Amino acid sequence: MKVYNTSIQLLHDLKSTIEQLSANQYKQPIEVLYNASVGKHYRHIIEFFQCIENQLATGKICYDLRNRQIELEENPKSAIKAIDQIIDWIDTVPADCYLQLEENHELDNFESHEKINSSLIRELIFNIEHAIHHMAIIKIGLRIQAPEIELPNHFGVAPSTIRYHKKQLGEASTSVSSNHSRTD
Repeated sequence: MKVYNTSIQLLHDLKSTIEQLSANQYKQPIEVLYNASVGKHYRHIIEFFQCIENQLATGKICYDLRNRQIELEENPKSAIKAIDQIIDWIDTVPADCYLQLEENHELDNFESHEKINSSLIRELIFNIEHAIHHMAIIKIGLRIQAPEIELPNHFGVAPSTIRYHKKQLGEASTSVSSNHSRTD
């Protein structure tokens, strides 16, 4: 299924980026990111995927219940291991199933959770979009902290944005070609 493949590709992109970083680059606070590190953004992405993996059997997903594992934000090898485990899980995950998302966006109410019907596919799509958002932030930090790091062109860019730009480029080249043929 395409959503599974997209999730795996995104995780491979994250992994290939971590593999280029030193431990210090991974955990060093970056001023433009309000002193968050690249590692903190990786931990956040990883833990959202882990929430699905760890809670799927219950039929309920609550992202508030993530573990906030400091090891994932400070140790790139731990993050790589976690990413590999998520990829292995996605490779064996069952077909789509219904889930109940439990959310609490209130700042002062710690007990109340809104219950929203969802599915495994929908939550993977959410995690893809959520990860892309954080990848864009990671890209900003790496451009400042470690500009030598090679990132895929699509790193931190939504697929819809990539398609839009490709379409614009295609229309521009068609327009240029047709304009060119008129002037010959």
